Amino acid sequence: MNITAMLRVNGETAIKRVRISQAIQHELRDYILSPLNNYISCERIEFTGEFKPDDDQILTIENFQLPFNIDFIHNILSLEALQIEDIEKIYGLIFSEPDRNEIIFQTFDSRKILGNKKWYELVHHKNDFVRFENKGIIIDQRIDGVYLIKEKTLLFKSFHNISRLFDIRNYYREATDEEIKNFASDGLIDVDRVDDLIEVADTQTRKYIFLIQKNGILANLQDRDRFLKAKALANRFEIGDLFDEDKYKISIPVGSKKKTKLLLKFLNEDLYESPLTDSKYETNSKRKIS
Repeated sequence: MNITAMLRVNGETAIKRVRISQAIQHELRDYILSPLNNYISCERIEFTGEFKPDDDQILTIENFQLPFNIDFIHNILSLEALQIEDIEKIYGLIFSEPDRNEIIFQTFDSRKILGNKKWYELVHHKNDFVRFENKGIIIDQRIDGVYLIKEKTLLFKSFHNISRLFDIRNYYREATDEEIKNFASDGLIDVDRVDDLIEVADTQTRKYIFLIQKNGILANLQDRDRFLKAKALANRFEIGDLFDEDKYKISIPVGSKKKTKLLLKFLNEDLYESPLTDSKYETNSKRKIS
């Protein structure tokens, strides 16, 4: 098991190898890999920025682009070695093996630095406890993210922790004013004044619009049969009147924030009606089962 460190150097990420003995490599392998199977076997939920997973669930981002080249996992000696003066710059640790599909990530901060002058550390030496005078790092078993190389998929449980390692804003961000204009100019969308939509669009509305565009929802509705099916489903949520089958348009009711959000939730596939009880719900997960 190889360890590499993610360092922040002049605003950029640098990767350096952590030199350890072969014996430590073997011990560390069992230590780090023991929680991996449970981690990656959790129910997988597509990350949209709106969902907090349960203990037995994990968030996923497909086609995730790591901010650095990972060829080093096949030639770890090609990396510069971590020096003692580098420790303060570490913000993440990487655990990898050349023949494994998983790359494991762990966040790192000053609390994991041995020899940190913020506290007094004592170690047992001969018969006494003496102050720890060197510098080192603490490695725990927590997994903050896993990257599946073949699938190009990032797995994580905590948005807060993964955000300390990677910038994932493009996978959940809000639509910009220009992107709202592009949404409103789609042939399927009917809105009287785009500026009014921009004005009333709060954070959640902008996220819905971004996700609708990102997932190509409107392109799917270009098929007339699918449009009519969507209208029939929308009727169950009392927004079917916004789907005009003659004009082949979807009206955005800018004058009603509540109805606009309901429509955007519907288009974003966040509404569900139980066939057993006819009860209506906002979906907590959009994991595909078929």
